[in-house]
Amino acid sequence: MKIRSFINLSLFTFSLIFPPLMSSAQAQSKPVLNIQEWQTSQGSPVYFVQTPEIPMVDVKIIFTAGSAYDGDQWGLANLVGSTLEEGTKTHNADEIANAFDQVGAQFSSDTSRDLTVLSLRSLNEPKYLTPALQIFAEIVSQASFPDGAISRVKQQTISAIRSEKQNPSAVATDAFFENLYPGHPYAHPVLGSEKNVESLTKNQITDFYQRYFAASNARIIIVGDLDKSAAEKLAEGLLSGLPKGSPATALQAENKPASGLHALEFPSQQTTIVTGQLGIDRQSTEYFPLMVGNYLLGQMPLDSLLFEQVRNQRGLAYSISSSFSPMTYRGPFAVVLQTRTAEKKQALSVIQEVLRQYVNQGPTANQLQLAKQNIINHFPLNLSTNDQIAAALMQIAVNQRPINYLDTYRDKVNLVTAEQVKQTFQALIDPDKMLTITVGQK
Repeated sequence: MKIRSFINLSLFTFSLIFPPLMSSAQAQSKPVLNIQEWQTSQGSPVYFVQTPEIPMVDVKIIFTAGSAYDGDQWGLANLVGSTLEEGTKTHNADEIANAFDQVGAQFSSDTSRDLTVLSLRSLNEPKYLTPALQIFAEIVSQASFPDGAISRVKQQTISAIRSEKQNPSAVATDAFFENLYPGHPYAHPVLGSEKNVESLTKNQITDFYQRYFAASNARIIIVGDLDKSAAEKLAEGLLSGLPKGSPATALQAENKPASGLHALEFPSQQTTIVTGQLGIDRQSTEYFPLMVGNYLLGQMPLDSLLFEQVRNQRGLAYSISSSFSPMTYRGPFAVVLQTRTAEKKQALSVIQEVLRQYVNQGPTANQLQLAKQNIINHFPLNLSTNDQIAAALMQIAVNQRPINYLDTYRDKVNLVTAEQVKQTFQALIDPDKMLTITVGQK
């Protein structure tokens, strides 16, 4: 059971995705990744990259089935994802684990607020890959949710919830979402609450599974040492046992976020601070100005504006960062740090000062150029493993980016102007109306 921190607000924060250095002409003539896209016979989108250098295959199935679809049954999506491998119509949990072990395959599931992602990693030789895919497909389409497994996973989840209550970063994250999204499906923790998890029933679990684990609600990522014909056959067989179903319905969009300071008592040596506002959704047309602007504000390693003022100039924190997290509904913009309790007021004051100046004036030409050079020249995406390539494809698939997204990334970064950054931040961020959560001693 995973302990979630603010870092994974969602599966997809602003990631800097671009190729290693090459000229524009090279980028146009030779794509960064040879991404192939199609749909299965049931209409599930498939994204595939062949990587013959590595004798492995990575497969991910993305279902729009995150905790935002729990309704009043908090923790339901996470419990479903965590219980899939605990039994099928023909195999129990031990047999499933042994089947993967015998061929050296790895299965995992991860649930966020928007999504549940099932992953398989296997060697590419048919004697390993074929049985791994068979048991993977069985887990996806024939999960049986045995009573004993449900009870066991419930207790594991409750233990994880209790552990998170001892983690100030997790406490701050939960409070931030609760206050930023009051009454909204994003408000409650992905793991749910102890009371809700304990009360979940097998009927609720199977109903959720039957509703959201459908071909029309799925996207497939395939990366590995196999050709397109084999990838097409793989994708077709993987979801063949699922009903076509229908896509998940749109989330409730009404939301009136709170603002102001919310101080939570916690017996820690430092105070954890999360301060922010609503950001953007996945389809925002302002992605690049905000991404480049935020890189300068709070992501550029050792040289961001927040790092310079909070860490270098005043020594108020070991690290500080800001991020936008595009989600199906507007995800959060947040600044996160830990500071000595006696200095939390000063730290917050400095953050507000930096934000206010940045929003009012925008970046200077030199600052913007430095940020863009860093993005393009010093922060290349590492595409050396299947898993990293799969992560890039997931962002393209979930954020509905065009297939040539990686190829055009540098050019779009270069086109961002200081005025665009200023205007987009002014339209979105109000330093005087920030929601601030502090977790620490009084």
